[in-house]
Amino acid sequence: MYLRSGNLAKSRDLLTDYSKFLYPSHIKNVLLLGESYILFEEKKYKEALSTVSKINTKLITIKIYMRKLILKLEYELNDYDSNKDSIDNFRHFVKNSNQISEIIKKALVEFLDLLNDFVNTKSNEFDDYKFSNLKARAETFNDLLDRSWFQKQLKKRSP
Repeated sequence: MYLRSGNLAKSRDLLTDYSKFLYPSHIKNVLLLGESYILFEEKKYKEALSTVSKINTKLITIKIYMRKLILKLEYELNDYDSNKDSIDNFRHFVKNSNQISEIIKKALVEFLDLLNDFVNTKSNEFDDYKFSNLKARAETFNDLLDRSWFQKQLKKRSP
């Protein structure tokens, strides 16, 4: 809630205050993930990438959030070759995981498909048809945080 509204100081306080209620083995990774998202919102993309890369967990939920954030960071850093590789790797991870429900898999594939189209159009000529197609898909995207991020990307790229 605070993160979405841009209250990053309150986000940091909340992260610190509530981390004490987590399992001790998860605290470090949750703090790193939370700080990575805050850095992302501050547009400190390289620092966020460095921070998220320190996460070492087997917890599937953290892995999913971590990998989605890395994809967004690579996109923001205009690292499209890495972005394409990471999208492909994440797609295989999702497909082969028996820890992810089919509903979540479907949502993740939708995210990956849309991001992949953003990456492909970023490096190619961007016409009105492609823009309107991406815009329509971004506006109906289910995850509110991701929808907001996709819409911000579209605003940056309006033809």
